[in-house]
Amino acid sequence: MKKYKEDFLKNLIKHNILGLKSLYTKILVERHFRQITMDFASACNAKCPFCPRQYQGHPFHNNDIMSEEVFETIFKQLKKLPKVRTLSLYAYGEPLLNKNAGKFIQKLRTLKGRTLILSTNTTNMDKFTDDLMLLDTIQFSIDGWDKESYENTRVNLKFEETIEKLKNFDAVVKERRAQGLPTPSRQIHCLYTKKTDLDAFVKCWSPYVDVIRFTHLGYVPSPDMKFANQEIIDSSFEYKKLKDVRERCSYIMKGLTLNAAGKVTLCCDDFDQKMELGDYRNLKKAFNNKISKQIAKGMIFNEPNYCDRCVIEWEKPTEQIEEYQPNIQRLKQYENENLKVRI
Repeated sequence: MKKYKEDFLKNLIKHNILGLKSLYTKILVERHFRQITMDFASACNAKCPFCPRQYQGHPFHNNDIMSEEVFETIFKQLKKLPKVRTLSLYAYGEPLLNKNAGKFIQKLRTLKGRTLILSTNTTNMDKFTDDLMLLDTIQFSIDGWDKESYENTRVNLKFEETIEKLKNFDAVVKERRAQGLPTPSRQIHCLYTKKTDLDAFVKCWSPYVDVIRFTHLGYVPSPDMKFANQEIIDSSFEYKKLKDVRERCSYIMKGLTLNAAGKVTLCCDDFDQKMELGDYRNLKKAFNNKISKQIAKGMIFNEPNYCDRCVIEWEKPTEQIEEYQPNIQRLKQYENENLKVRI
């Protein structure tokens, strides 16, 4: 029934019945964003082979660390934007490489009604333990389920060190929760491949987190996008068929992304960052950039647009997943009062 209602509404809009197409177009004249992704650091200390930084032909040139001047300019605008509810404090790099990360988190926490989310590869988290407790959600960037698999995917990082940091962080979380003090929800987002031992992954990391989410690692085949590590591409799931109906991506429709230098980029998947949308000095103006509006219009009216090669526009490789990861729902058996498994 929901699909029929959506199709009916799309036809009303397409043919401008009741002036709905005109109304949608008018809405696009002055759009308002609801979430912001800001990169404390666009640099990274890992060299994960599945990361776009490692693509051949897709070099990553921005390794900035967000300055206090850029942050303060953004912060002043956020104080006047109460409808911006979600603040994701990472995009292209490792946020805790910024020595001011703790100070930035403290300031953002003073803004009422905001949800603070940060993702880290754990290497520097012991330097910011108290500050990280102010977050609503902390996500640990982890792949692999033992020393070999972890260090093959999180290149430059050490399995034993990651375990130790998570253990120490867990001890603080348990102590604070026993005292009724706030702590962040600790999550891992597992990008699984054809070779991932999903059960071993849960058993390895579940003692240190509250939620484990599983999403397949996939790619859209393209002649100008090659992985430096062919083994990764061989074990990833391949998208093949373009969808007939385009998705309304939250990044485009209601989000704004900034790299550490303060440049407004299309989204966190736009690693080349070639598209000029504006900068940190005027967030509203950047979000209402002509290019952004044009892409949003394409999504609303199901027209071709710049984002058509993004993986959200391609069919999920269901048959491949069922072949290599049969009965993935079995992972729900590991759920308990301390752990949620999201598939």
